[in-house]
Amino acid sequence: MGRAAGDGSHYTWVLRDLSSGKYDQSSTISLPSVTSIISKVLAKPALVPWTYRETRDAISGLVGMFLETFPDDVDELIDTLADPEMLEAYLKENKLRPEDQKVAAQDRGKAAHSMLENLGGMALLGDDSAADAYAARILEKDSFTPFDKATASWWVDRQPSVVASEMRLLSLEHQFAGSTDLIWRNNDGDLVVTDLKSRKAGLDAYESDHIQVGAYSIAYEEMTGQYVDKETVLVVRGDGTWDEYQSNLDNRAIFLSLVSVYKQLKGR
Repeated sequence: MGRAAGDGSHYTWVLRDLSSGKYDQSSTISLPSVTSIISKVLAKPALVPWTYRETRDAISGLVGMFLETFPDDVDELIDTLADPEMLEAYLKENKLRPEDQKVAAQDRGKAAHSMLENLGGMALLGDDSAADAYAARILEKDSFTPFDKATASWWVDRQPSVVASEMRLLSLEHQFAGSTDLIWRNNDGDLVVTDLKSRKAGLDAYESDHIQVGAYSIAYEEMTGQYVDKETVLVVRGDGTWDEYQSNLDNRAIFLSLVSVYKQLKGR
């Protein structure tokens, strides 16, 4: 098939000539990512409340920082809050805008994914004991983040037999692509596709998370011919807790419906 790269909305494969073994830069396949299809079509009812909470917390944080820095200068605080341009500049400088918080959340998510990827990579090298020992060590050390500890705690509890880690997937039949966090077998021998999400304390898996992991199962089965027994969403939180939610296999049909709508929207 060739090499793949993602740009956030699409994955592009450069095809290889099997007779020469060389990649042909003029022959490519570009497929929309699972996440771009879902975000394009599926409503996000949690987005408005999230934006409100982030804006509320940003203003609260601004006032707290300002009063700590200038405790006796209430007039300047009022002037700053009353002037949209001054307020925007102050929020931007102190990274208190919702988009700044979104970037921070993305960075936390990448770090959490890196921990699972490290554990999965160790296991794939044929050294399950090293991965297990590393997970146990994470739980003992204070230097690791709560997200790391939650991921390690899940690993110790589940003892996954890793089949693939950070695997790029594509479906030529349905025309989409993506990258799943972990494919593994549990103690019962079930083949499980798991996607990791990092969330604030108290938050659970979203509907879109389940649809996403359903899409990965479709692509994995098409590519390998192996039946996926279970699909789960692993949520690790900022307070060090985690939950693993099993998805309903009907999410595959839901995702394919989203693909159909996505294609119609793109074709207009």
